Amino acid sequence: MRIDSFEVKGKPVLPFLSKWNRHSYVAERSFDLEPFELPASATSGSPVLFTDDLFIGFMNDEFGGRFHYDGERTVKATYGENQQLFVLEGKAPYEAWSLYNEAVLSRQGVSPGKRSVPLYRTMEYCTWVEQKAMATEGGDYTSILSESFVESYLERLELLHLPKGKFTIDDGWYTRHSAGGSGTIRPNERFPDLRRMAGTIRQAGYEPGIWLDLGCVSPLSDYYRANRNQVKPHTYWGQTETGQSQPFCQAIPGTAFREQVYDVFVRLIDAGFVKFKIDMLYGNKREMKELMRIVYETAHGIRDDIEIEAHIPDLFVSRYADVVRTNDVLIAEGRDWMRQTLAYWTVCCHSAPNKWLNLDHIGGNDPKIGEREFLTHLNMFRQRPGYPVLSLLPDRFSRQAQEQVRDILKEYDKHKMDEGWFSRIPEEIGN
Repeated sequence: MRIDSFEVKGKPVLPFLSKWNRHSYVAERSFDLEPFELPASATSGSPVLFTDDLFIGFMNDEFGGRFHYDGERTVKATYGENQQLFVLEGKAPYEAWSLYNEAVLSRQGVSPGKRSVPLYRTMEYCTWVEQKAMATEGGDYTSILSESFVESYLERLELLHLPKGKFTIDDGWYTRHSAGGSGTIRPNERFPDLRRMAGTIRQAGYEPGIWLDLGCVSPLSDYYRANRNQVKPHTYWGQTETGQSQPFCQAIPGTAFREQVYDVFVRLIDAGFVKFKIDMLYGNKREMKELMRIVYETAHGIRDDIEIEAHIPDLFVSRYADVVRTNDVLIAEGRDWMRQTLAYWTVCCHSAPNKWLNLDHIGGNDPKIGEREFLTHLNMFRQRPGYPVLSLLPDRFSRQAQEQVRDILKEYDKHKMDEGWFSRIPEEIGN
C-alpha cells in the first residue's frame, strides 16, 4: 500500500462528497474517506481533492483508494499498486481538473468532446414539480399523475406558446410499492395505454420521455418475489398504496437485473419513448456505476438514438449516460440556494465534461416558489452549457414573467447547437 502526503493551505474541496440539499463539498474538519464507496447522494462528483494550489485525483476506479485529512495542514492519499494518482501542484484548480479529465478520458479511450446529438440538447418539460403543485396539501403527488394530467399539462403548454422539446412523464405512472412496481415496472391503471400516451405527446410536437427508478426494488413487486437472492436491503423508504411506510431494496447487478432492464426498455421504446430519466438509489457509488452500466449498454443495444439521463456526474459513472442532471435544488427563504446551484453546476460540469447537462427544474424542486426567485433561477443559466427543464408552469405567474420565460427558452432553442453561443459560469464550490 502506498501513502502520498501533501501539505496544504486552506480547506480541501471534495467534489465527490455530496449530501442532499446541503453544501458539503468543503472539508470543515478531519476526514478519512473512500470516494468510490460513498453513497452517491445529491450531486456527487469525481474522486478528486483540491485546494488553491494542489490537485490530486485517482485515475482508475477499479482499484479504489482513500483520502485523509488531519483537519489542519496535511492531506494523504492511500492506494494500492494498481492505482495511479494524478498530482498537479501550483496550478489553478479548475485548470488542473481539466487536465485530469483529459488524462482519465484518454486512458478510457473515450472522446473528450460531447456527442452532437440534437436530442441531448433539446430543452425539456417535466411533470414533476407541477405534480407537487397540483396535489392537495400533504397529499401524494405521485398518485395525481394520470393520462388526463399529462393532457392538461400539454394544453397549458400550448397556451403559453413555448418552443417544443422533450416531454417527460415523471414518477407516478407505475405504483412503486405494488406487484408491478419498482423492480417490475408495469404501468398502473392511470396509464392503461403507454403507446397511446406517447403518441399524444408526439402529436403535440414533443419527444416522449419517461421516468424510471431502475435499481430500486419493492418487496411487494413480482421482481422481488422471483429474485429474492438478487436484491439487498436498502435504507430508502416509500409508501404503499394504503399509505404505510415500506422499505425498498436494491437490485444486485447480474443476469436478473439485466433481463428486467431489457424487458422494460423493449416495452417503452416500442411504445414510442426516446428519453429516459433514470433515478437510482443513492447507494454505494461503485454499485451504482455497475447498475448504470447495465442500464446504458442494454438500452442503447435496443436503440442507439435514445437519451439516457442520470444523476451521478462522477467521471467514471457518467460515461454510462448521455445527459447528466444537476440534481434538485430547493429554493427557499433562508437558504443560500444561488451558491448551492452554482456549486452543483460546477461539480457536474467538471465531473462530466464530455456530457451535456440537464439543468433540472427552473425554479427548483419546491412548487411554492415565488415569481422573483423563479425568474432569478432561470436567468442564472442563460447562455450556460446545459439545457433548461421547465416543470412548474409559469402560467401561475404574471404575464410579464411568462413572456420572459418564453423569450429565454426561445433564445436557447435557437442557439442550442451553436457551441460559440454558450459561455461559462465563474467556478464556485463552497459553503
